[in-house]
Amino acid sequence: MNGGLLAIVKTLLKITDDEQDALLEIFIDMTVQSVLNYCNISALPAELRYVVCNMVVGMYKDMVGESNAPISSISEAGSSVSFATNMLQSRIDDSIKNMTQLNRFRQPYRT
Repeated sequence: MNGGLLAIVKTLLKITDDEQDALLEIFIDMTVQSVLNYCNISALPAELRYVVCNMVVGMYKDMVGESNAPISSISEAGSSVSFATNMLQSRIDDSIKNMTQLNRFRQPYRT
């Protein structure tokens, strides 16, 4: 199943070569395992495939520094720095959307 997820992630990231495949596979495996653990399920439902892909894209962008909020202004005398927070707010919104979708599949923990 990860082969299909890998293709989706690479498309979303606009990656056309195989150079990052090993890293992306690790991110996919980590994310799938986290989703399974969080939801207390043993197999990934098809409905969560794109949630996993979205989470992997976010992890990759965090790793390569694409998700850092750019500085919008700097003041020297007052020692003030302002960040353009649109990107940061977008990541927070994505996380909330992911959790909402995961919660629909969450099962009670059984011992």
